[in-house]
Amino acid sequence: MTKTVLLKELVGRRVVTGAGSILGTLDDVVVDTATGEMRYLLVRAGEQARPGQRVDSKGRAVYAFTKLSVGEGTVTIE
Repeated sequence: MTKTVLLKELVGRRVVTGAGSILGTLDDVVVDTATGEMRYLLVRAGEQARPGQRVDSKGRAVYAFTKLSVGEGTVTIE
C-alpha cells in the first residue's frame, strides 16, 4: 500500500541528505504543474546557504532531488 502525506505535514521538518548532512528546514515545495511532480524543495538553512548553492528571492536554498523519503521528523533527499 502506498503511503501518502500532506505537504503541511512536511513543512517545518529537518531536511537531510542520504549521507546524513543536515540541509535545513523545509519551507515549501515547487511543483511542475504540467506533470504534477515535485521539482524542488525550498529549504531554510540555519546559517547562510552553502557557497554556490542556488537560492530563491526569499533566501531559501533550492534543492533538486531524485528520491525523497519521509521519516520521523525528517525529509531525506538524494
